[in-house]
Amino acid sequence: PIQETVKICKTIGQKMHKQSLLVELASLKTGITETIKNSIPNSVEFLSLHPLFGPQVKDILDKRFIAVEPFSGPLTNEFLEMLEECGALIKKATVEEHDLAMASIQVLHHFALITFSSALSRFTEANGLSEYLTESLEKTLQNIQNIYENWDTIYAIQSLNPNAQKAREILAEVARQSIDVKNIAKEPLHQTIKILRNPSKN
Repeated sequence: PIQETVKICKTIGQKMHKQSLLVELASLKTGITETIKNSIPNSVEFLSLHPLFGPQVKDILDKRFIAVEPFSGPLTNEFLEMLEECGALIKKATVEEHDLAMASIQVLHHFALITFSSALSRFTEANGLSEYLTESLEKTLQNIQNIYENWDTIYAIQSLNPNAQKAREILAEVARQSIDVKNIAKEPLHQTIKILRNPSKN
């Protein structure tokens, strides 16, 4: 669990040998990266990493990692180079950049699916909808299942990301505006595709 990350890493870090590398993989970095960094011996290198995929992945070819404020150290550099040699895509970011991006990528996405689930259960109590399930909704249902099975982590992201409240408020505002079908537009779909598909210029 995200809430246990700091305690576990601090305990492990204090017991590690000199010139070793501690890697933390939490999906939230505010209050975690800096705290761990300041609580382990200087002789231990620390890397705050966020793999943007689940544990079911068998190899990391073309899989994305966010390296958060990586220290320039021989073990850190060697580890990141090894990931890249295996085909991984490494993006470096600050804590603030990471959590702001994750408010869009994780908070909004998860919250939209959570609210969809709540709305569906309120809109219809009928069973037997599986017979009407489209392939598109089947994919959405798998995402909902993943959220359900990882609820503690999902809830921690919603409650601990400093940008989460603003993200949810914007989604709620847009949803209210879209109740009138006249306000539903195609352009935001195109804009979202551009935002998520085009790499940054940095």
